[in-house]
Amino acid sequence: MFQVFGIYTYIRANRIRSGILIGGLCIIFYLFISLSIYFTTPFLFFPENASIALSIFAIATVMMGLWIFWKLSSQAEFIAKTSSSHFVERTEEPRFYNLTEELCISCGLAVPNLSVIETDVLNAFASGLEENKMRITVTRGLLNNLNDQELRAVIAHELTHIRNGDSRVMTICFALVGSLAAIGQMFIYRSETRSGNGYSFSVSGRGLPIVGLVAYAAWIVASVLKFSLSRSREYLADAGAVELTKDPQALIGALRKIAQNSNLPDVPSDVMEMCFDNQRRNWFGIFNTHPSVEKRVAAILKFAGQGTLSPLENKVAN
Repeated sequence: MFQVFGIYTYIRANRIRSGILIGGLCIIFYLFISLSIYFTTPFLFFPENASIALSIFAIATVMMGLWIFWKLSSQAEFIAKTSSSHFVERTEEPRFYNLTEELCISCGLAVPNLSVIETDVLNAFASGLEENKMRITVTRGLLNNLNDQELRAVIAHELTHIRNGDSRVMTICFALVGSLAAIGQMFIYRSETRSGNGYSFSVSGRGLPIVGLVAYAAWIVASVLKFSLSRSREYLADAGAVELTKDPQALIGALRKIAQNSNLPDVPSDVMEMCFDNQRRNWFGIFNTHPSVEKRVAAILKFAGQGTLSPLENKVAN
C-alpha cells in the first residue's frame, strides 16, 4: 500500500491522484450532460444550435458551482447538528486537550477545536475547511475505553486528515457526485422545454429510460471513484499516525477496539464517512468508505516494517 519512498512522497502522490480524481469527476459530469442532451434533444448538436447547447452547459456549471459552494459553507453547521457534539475546553477534558496539543506541536499544526459526542460508541472524526475552524470530534466511549497511547494514535490519525486537507477534498468530491444526482433528476423529470429557436422537446418514450440509465451509470462510476479515494486516504492517515506517534501497536489496538462498536446509529452517512471507522457495508464492498480492519492492520504493519502480528500481540490487540 505504501510502495513509495517516505510518507511525504506518498502524501504528494496522493494529492496528485486526488487532483486527477476531481478532474475525472468533472469529466464524468460533463459527459453525463452531453449524453443527456444527445438522447433528449439531439438537434442541439447541430451547428446552428450550438449557442443553446453551450448555454445548457453554462447553466449546469453554475448549478454545480453553487452546489459545491453550499456544501462547503454549510459543512460545519451540518456536522454540529447531525452529530450532537459539543465543544470542550482544556479544563473540561485535559487529557484529550493535552494529547492533541502535544501532537500539534510535533507536526507544526495549530491546536484545532475539540468536541465530544456523549455516546458509548467508539469513534472520532476531523472536520473543517479553514485552518482556524478545524475540529476534532471524539465520542465519550472513545475517551473512556482507550488508554493514552491508543487515544494519542487516533488523534494523530485525525490530525493527518487535517494536515492533508482531506475534509476539503472529500467535501468537493461528495458535492460533485451529488450534483450528478441533482442534474440527473432535472433531466429525467423535466417533461418539456422550449429552446430559443422555437423547438420543443420532451423526455419521454425512448429518451426517458436512456437518460435514466445514463444518470445511474454516471452516479455509480463517480461514487466508486469517490469511495476509492476515501479508502486510500484512510490508509494514508494511518501511516501519518504511525509517523507521528512511532507506535503502530497503539494504532492497531485502537483500531481493533473501535471496530467492535463504531457505528453511530443516529448519525447520517455523510458524517460516518468522515469517521475513524465506518462499518456500514454495502454492494460487496464497492461503496465502502473505509478498508476492513484486517487490511488496515496489514498496511500499518507493512508501513512500520513489523511484518505481522504475533499470536500474543494479536490476543492483546483483541
